[in-house]
Amino acid sequence: MLLNVPFLTCTKNKGWYGYRRRVPKHLRHLFQGKTEYIQAFNTKSHDIALIELAKTNEWFDKRVTSNGYTRKKKLGLLPREQVKEIVTDLENTGLHPDQQPEVNVHTDPEEISKLLTDTLQVQLLQIQFQDNKITLQEFQEKVAALNLENSMLHKLKTFDGERQQLKKRLSYKFIDMDRMNAESVDPNIDCDAEDYAMPQLKWDESDPEVIKYRIMNGESVHPAPTWQNALDTYLHYNL
Repeated sequence: MLLNVPFLTCTKNKGWYGYRRRVPKHLRHLFQGKTEYIQAFNTKSHDIALIELAKTNEWFDKRVTSNGYTRKKKLGLLPREQVKEIVTDLENTGLHPDQQPEVNVHTDPEEISKLLTDTLQVQLLQIQFQDNKITLQEFQEKVAALNLENSMLHKLKTFDGERQQLKKRLSYKFIDMDRMNAESVDPNIDCDAEDYAMPQLKWDESDPEVIKYRIMNGESVHPAPTWQNALDTYLHYNL
């Protein structure tokens, strides 16, 4: 059994395989600021672990070269393949909507109680910070002391934060500059108002970030089957 394979890990007691790879400082923005990327393979089979290792290495390298799957799809990549890659990327980074905790009638009452308690504690600290009763550093230290990293609240806030940032990027990416320039000199429009919405072009539904945002909102983004899609698939695999 080879245990010196790069990035492959194995627990000493149970023999479970996983993945651990250092993230260089200049790439950490692609991995939610983490210094390491860690993933459990949920297998004790060395052969299966090597297969998962190859798949994870391929995904990791693609995420880096595509700048977090924000660049346009490569020529020849079918729509369904692109969606599949983005879904895999969201799953590997823990940002797929199906991976987020839910609160419903089946939720453990203790989990709900902890979610409410954690939320209240953070809100009280936020109020203290806003009232200048504690400094930003004290606020950050007190939040860190709550050890919320694996909590339901942290997971939900992280997911929502990533989704909101993505929406903001898309809003700037698809600004209708002609309309915005016209509105900036229109005396009837206050572009500095808080409720002012930047005029938008129609979003490009083939843009990877648009696809990612749709998926994170739980929307179905699989291309509808058409004769053109069927022809594209045939040509892709037979020419």
